[in-house]
Amino acid sequence: MNKRRRDGSLTGGTGDVNPQWMSFSVKQTGADTDTGGAIQPPVSLSTGENLAMEILRVYVATHTPIPAGATWLTNFWLSTKNFGTTFPALGIGDATVIVDWLQDYSFTTSGASYLQREREYPFDDGAGHGVLVGNQNLYWGIHSVATGNTVQMDVKILYRAKRISDSELLGIVLQSNQN
Repeated sequence: MNKRRRDGSLTGGTGDVNPQWMSFSVKQTGADTDTGGAIQPPVSLSTGENLAMEILRVYVATHTPIPAGATWLTNFWLSTKNFGTTFPALGIGDATVIVDWLQDYSFTTSGASYLQREREYPFDDGAGHGVLVGNQNLYWGIHSVATGNTVQMDVKILYRAKRISDSELLGIVLQSNQN
């Protein structure tokens, strides 16, 4: 019978088996203005250790009023590559895109509507292992059409720190810079 190891190997040696939250909100600079930026994750390689951010889940929500009687579109992406304000053409087909969230609606009735929609993106494999990200920054972007509003996105990431080998770190960094 195998005995459970007590050296923290469950999470790659950090001993930290408890997930933590990272939350942030981002907003367009103007109504229907493509906007992008960077967020520094709480797990950073600048400490001299090979630590990666193991993403388990990502939650994305918007609380933006919807124009009545209009067709509109809102897109949000989270990536390991800086796309600036340019929408990633391949969406999740691009190896650097973590989340590609899209809302596209047509309202033909009169009166204003308000949408509050959260979407969950699970990245774990059912056994508690997530996706490793080893970048200094995570990049985000918002693209919208015909909303007439400044779109705000609220993001919450469930993650944990994971110590990784030099070769694994190199693989993560090379993968995150692909397109």
